[in-house]
Amino acid sequence: MADNNKYEWALPIGTTIRGGQYPYEVVDVLGHGGFGITYKVKARVPLNNIRVDVFFALKEYFPTGCWRGDNGATMECSPSLAADTKAGLKDFITEGNRLQKICSLNPHIVNVNEVFEANATAYFVMEYLSGGDLRQMRKFL
Repeated sequence: MADNNKYEWALPIGTTIRGGQYPYEVVDVLGHGGFGITYKVKARVPLNNIRVDVFFALKEYFPTGCWRGDNGATMECSPSLAADTKAGLKDFITEGNRLQKICSLNPHIVNVNEVFEANATAYFVMEYLSGGDLRQMRKFL
């Protein structure tokens, strides 16, 4: 169980996810739904001769009915969900790759930096936009 209490199976704050271009450290849980968890993460990114911390949003494929393995990071699910989970994982990766290709064509789509697999699941790394969520913004419209 996560130590941040926002979602039972969320990765704990401070967890490092490896497998992408950079190691990403979980800073916060932004939200969760039926097929995934979204985190605020940071990575040390080179800028000329120095490294700077940059924040990203990281979406993890983690469908309802799955849980964390003994190492606290790996996604596991029951054999009865295995086929659906595998198909969902493939769709998640396809969605991330599609978004990565089209985000540069439309300024209203959040940019996807990379899509990768790790911990028996997949992730896509997006630009982090601060300022609240759409539900909060809709109240002011």
